[in-house]
Amino acid sequence: MPRDTALTAPASYQELKRAVLAVALKGRNRVEEAWVNTYHEIGRLIHGHVQLQQTRADYGGQVIRRLARDTGMGERSLYECRQFFRCFPIPRKSAKLVWSHYVLLCQVGAAKERAAL
Repeated sequence: MPRDTALTAPASYQELKRAVLAVALKGRNRVEEAWVNTYHEIGRLIHGHVQLQQTRADYGGQVIRRLARDTGMGERSLYECRQFFRCFPIPRKSAKLVWSHYVLLCQVGAAKERAAL
């Protein structure tokens, strides 16, 4: 059933602006959350594959180079996805961190320091 837009339309320009900004922010947050989940899943897949197939010390690097070439994704992004999964096996939903936050946190070597941040 269609909504009656006359009842829900903002009455003033200021209300319209506030409503548009709120909807845009909510949408951006959903997109960012989807990217974080996507990168985490990519990292989980790469990590699991490398763990199963690891026969040589350089296998992980080779598979990431090949995967980057075959998928069009950047090697660095694939490495970051794998590192993200290794540092955060379960992403913190309550923290509301964005991808760039996780990339920075993964650079902290000590797990206790990373958790404290």
